[in-house]
Amino acid sequence: MAVIKKLSPEVASKIAAGEVVEKPFNVVKELIENSCDAGASKITVEIVNGGLDLIKITDNGSGIEQDDLPLALERFATSKAQTVDDVYSATTFGFRGEALAAISAVSDFKITSGKDNKAYEITSHYGNVGEIKPTAAIKGTIIEAARLFENLPARRKFLKSSKSLEGEILRLVKHFSLINENIEISLISDNKTLYHAKLSEDVVIRAAKVFSGKAFVKGVAKYEDKQVNACVTLPSASDRLKRDAIVIGVNGRLIKDTSLIQAVINSYHRLIPEGRYPLAVIDIRMNPSNLDANVHPAKMEVRFLNGGEMFSLVSDACSNAFSGKGVNTSYNHAENKGVFLIEENKKENIKENNIQQIQKPYENLSAAKNNNFSKQINSPVEKPAYTFKIDEKLEQPHVDYESINNNSSIENTNINSDDTIDNRIAKGEFRVVGQVDKTYIIIETENKEILFIDQHAAHERILFEKLQAENKKTVKPSIVLHEPIEVILTDEIIEQIDKFNVIIESFGYAYKITGIDKVEIIRIPYHIVRKNIAKEFRNIVIDLCLTGKSKHEEAPRAMLSCKSAIKAGDELTYAEMDYLVKLLFNTTNFGTCPHGRPIIYLMRVDELARKFYR
Repeated sequence: MAVIKKLSPEVASKIAAGEVVEKPFNVVKELIENSCDAGASKITVEIVNGGLDLIKITDNGSGIEQDDLPLALERFATSKAQTVDDVYSATTFGFRGEALAAISAVSDFKITSGKDNKAYEITSHYGNVGEIKPTAAIKGTIIEAARLFENLPARRKFLKSSKSLEGEILRLVKHFSLINENIEISLISDNKTLYHAKLSEDVVIRAAKVFSGKAFVKGVAKYEDKQVNACVTLPSASDRLKRDAIVIGVNGRLIKDTSLIQAVINSYHRLIPEGRYPLAVIDIRMNPSNLDANVHPAKMEVRFLNGGEMFSLVSDACSNAFSGKGVNTSYNHAENKGVFLIEENKKENIKENNIQQIQKPYENLSAAKNNNFSKQINSPVEKPAYTFKIDEKLEQPHVDYESINNNSSIENTNINSDDTIDNRIAKGEFRVVGQVDKTYIIIETENKEILFIDQHAAHERILFEKLQAENKKTVKPSIVLHEPIEVILTDEIIEQIDKFNVIIESFGYAYKITGIDKVEIIRIPYHIVRKNIAKEFRNIVIDLCLTGKSKHEEAPRAMLSCKSAIKAGDELTYAEMDYLVKLLFNTTNFGTCPHGRPIIYLMRVDELARKFYR
């Protein structure tokens, strides 16, 4: 008697449905992606009882032809592919050829679709397909899936509560709207509108709505046919305890990718504290031939042809977004939820490798600290007038972004006007008010903003960037090895390592590639002779190839800047405070110290006035 038997179509379809449709979330995801593939610019999602009783998707897409309606409900029937090659080069939201068949197998299902002033509908009762019928003309498609999993009670009883299911769908719709700003989308649950993203809202506005008024900035990184658009929070506004608010999309489709999430986190290295995470929207646009979009039954994962390259692009896009933006200009006051736009800095952000232009003031401050700080400054100590400007303002290095874009195809894109808090204080439009608790410096801007500055954290940032600049100019003493040391690396690292040869040599190393997965170290820095040389080298190389920088060199500099900085409790004169603030606003990132702690807290005068009922 045969042990192996062929499954009946009914059983096979239900098993397939289990791969694609685990819960209402999957149904909504598949259907809104189909709407996008149909060219829809407006999608409405309606659910009842968390999607268990009804999921209804209405779009204004191109519609389905009458003769195609029954085929749409068959397994492995699609308009997206005809050959195997088509599956791997699809410009749509991925392809499995069984989404509608799987959904109709576990629900009371109906499609109504119209084009050319004609409309038809077809039903399927848990896989039993009915006849095509004409219906009132509509433009686009309406898909309804009712009484989900009633034919599979064992699966239905293991689902979460309807409120949890609703929450999953709400999160999906919100995140989907963030990477498809060209589509208007709404979610209605139990006849109540929970979310609506308008076409007029770009990703910064949508992100602020989704994430409760947080401040976002935009950055772009391009390479060949790949473009990464990043919409991220400033380091000073990145305070989440979980990494669950990093949204990744590829060609308009939401995915899960732990490597790219790590790329976002790494771009905030030494800008936010360990254990805190940013909010981010990463929208990747690329040629679909360079990725495999069908490695996951529910299309939640993709495989990139060059994962290391994508890691670097994502990290670059995030870094470009907040480069030079030192202050979080939004604050979550109930009456200021609209204050979430961070404006263009007229592309005059400070570039890290130009920090040597303010080298002398750094040295003066350091000398002052070592010789009873207050005795080294001869400036008058009286309180400056409100109209005070920095007469001898430290030079702001100018970055030629047009040249950068032409050479490296990297763009830095933020939004709106020149009148930002970052610009005003960088131009000297502030006055020092005083010191609180011998720890915090208070300054006021002409636009009635009050900034509280942690003097220790501020001095840490100043000293850290001075040490960074000095490190770039210093040649490390090194030792030539009599016997080379072999290091095993991945082939992906080997492919990239030569791009960072100059940086690796600046650390005091020299190497040669000896195989597809190995190198030989032929010169080392003198200070690691007694350490695990192969491990130290491997760590630096992996950091560089994944993030473009090495945290192993930064750690001791961060510690040194902390030990050398002015401490909380050190009393400062007005001149000393003014000088410290000027130096701070000439650093590349005056929002956080090298350990990621905030340097500045902002409050508006009108917020203070409200405390006094003015």
